[in-house]
Amino acid sequence: MTPAPIHVHGRMPFADGICYDDRHGMEVHTLRLLRARGLVWLTQLRIDNEGEEYRYLAGAVIAGDLARAEEIASLRGLGEVVIGRWEADL
Repeated sequence: MTPAPIHVHGRMPFADGICYDDRHGMEVHTLRLLRARGLVWLTQLRIDNEGEEYRYLAGAVIAGDLARAEEIASLRGLGEVVIGRWEADL
């Protein structure tokens, strides 16, 4: 039995109705502040629908540390992986 395909929205960061990018809709100044404080973790989501080529999507999690970022990504249920902190330009 093959898993159901994951539906990805064409213009917004949603897969199967789940937002995989916490930055979506965020004000630029708020995002800059969170990034400067080291609270933005970048993620990668691999879409592996049968009959299609793999697609890699970039996302983000807002969290205080790596363990919490990984927990949030896991709870989304999309197979999202945290790849590192989004470093602020100083």
